Amino acid sequence: MHLVIFSSSDKFISEVYIINILFKNGLKTLHLKKPKFSKNKLKNYISKIDKKYHNRIIIHSHYSLSLKFNLKGIHISKLVLANKIKYKFITNFYKLLDRNFTFTRTFTKKDDLSKISPIFSYVFLAPIYTKTENKEKSYNFEKSYLKNILHDSSIDIYARGRINIADFKDLKSLNFKGISLLKTIWYNDTQPLDEFLSAKDKIEKLNEITT
Repeated sequence: MHLVIFSSSDKFISEVYIINILFKNGLKTLHLKKPKFSKNKLKNYISKIDKKYHNRIIIHSHYSLSLKFNLKGIHISKLVLANKIKYKFITNFYKLLDRNFTFTRTFTKKDDLSKISPIFSYVFLAPIYTKTENKEKSYNFEKSYLKNILHDSSIDIYARGRINIADFKDLKSLNFKGISLLKTIWYNDTQPLDEFLSAKDKIEKLNEITT
């Protein structure tokens, strides 16, 4: 099971400093999602990340920057998916580059998962958890459905949405191939590095059990 981290949607300078530290401590993939950033602001953000880590970054907007900085890949957004011509142009263009490029996307409806294109390296299913009226977490999908789709899928499916470290064992048992964290890292009382190292350690221990 793999661990990926999402950037916050709003932080800038302080976050870049921490991201460099996370990469140094073993972060393999960062999903850089800054919906309100202009192309120039996102460019400045990436330029402040150590160049040797650029091949671990997947961006969610301003895709041309993936070529400028030789990034790991792009996340296909809802807006692009809704525009069939644009989606086809983007995916065909990157395939013509003849390089090992990572494509990802997010599914929010269970019926859509039957339509996963083989172009994607992995996809997210979100949100995995929802909050009930008493503020306790519960699955946003039927557990039996999750077990079936995760068992039968030919493409790796990663869990996304309201996840913390205490959920890892349960998500592993359902056969998720990866887990993403956002609020646990950036909006927590503890330091982002401490949370990341705890998450990384938990993932490694769970992976050892099944190998």
